[in-house]
Amino acid sequence: MVSLTPYKLAIIGIGKISLGSHIPAALASPLVKIVAFIDPETERAREIANEFGLDVEISSSVENLKSEIDGAVIATPNHLHAPLAIECLNMGISVLIEKPLASSVEDGLAVIEAEKKSGKKVSVGYCTRYYPNFQLFKKLMDQNYFGKIRKFAYQFGTPGGWSTFSNYIMDRENVGGGVLVVTGTHFLDRMLNLFGYPDEVKLQDDSLGGPEANARLLMSFGQGEDKISGYVYFSKTAALPSGLVVDTEKGHVILSDNQTDLVLHPNDQSNLILNLSNPDASVSEASQFQLQIEDFVRSCQKDCKPMVSAEEGLVSLKLIEEAYQNREKISDDWFELDGK
Repeated sequence: MVSLTPYKLAIIGIGKISLGSHIPAALASPLVKIVAFIDPETERAREIANEFGLDVEISSSVENLKSEIDGAVIATPNHLHAPLAIECLNMGISVLIEKPLASSVEDGLAVIEAEKKSGKKVSVGYCTRYYPNFQLFKKLMDQNYFGKIRKFAYQFGTPGGWSTFSNYIMDRENVGGGVLVVTGTHFLDRMLNLFGYPDEVKLQDDSLGGPEANARLLMSFGQGEDKISGYVYFSKTAALPSGLVVDTEKGHVILSDNQTDLVLHPNDQSNLILNLSNPDASVSEASQFQLQIEDFVRSCQKDCKPMVSAEEGLVSLKLIEEAYQNREKISDDWFELDGK
């Protein structure tokens, strides 16, 4: 039975993602009460608490926290995800970790081990799993509505992209990579949920030792007649129309990144465009971040699997590490380092 007492939540890392997403989502949910902000920049954390009109404990660390909490959102630079999650789990605190799970597979495995020992929950913040059009596409694909899947292509690009209070995203070691991690990991999570783990993956990127700004992935899934090929492009230098196009036996499916549009161009009726929706589905005005927090809370209260488990977060890390291991440089015909 779900408790009627609000779930006592701490936010660890009071940066822009917390300010713009996690804090508003928690405040919008009747299931949650924010009781603490944890950040080494305590004055900034106190100012943000005042902006939201919150009377919460401000602490520089989990260790120094005096308030009793049930769970925590970890929204810090990537390299801090694992140590903070392990610290919380060892203290009996469940965690929702802003994507990715960690900055390496090794660290991800350590989080999973701590989760098993503690008996607490770990959820990973791949909030785009909650998009209504993605959930409908996943349901229809699992029901074989589109028939055989042949290939897919996805792209997403914004000049510059996400900004932070700190410059940690410019440090490859802190992040675990470049655009493939910062931007691409959201789609990779959805892709793995749809198609499983690829049999082959090749990466082309423009890294010269630092975080890459452009990344192209070529992948294949399955063998023979069941083979699916995939092409993915992420950019932080170009604005790209974003979305997923899937070539299926029934036609071309276009899944937009706007959370709602799902369109089928049927092969047998080329003059038609079918807008797919589920009239029986309940329409929620909650943001994907609110749905994510509430899913995390329910998984803790009901002792069930969250939407995105630590194990699934680990699979994303494995794919990213494999991609970097099979990397080659994107060809730049207009520029060569040796001046030729």
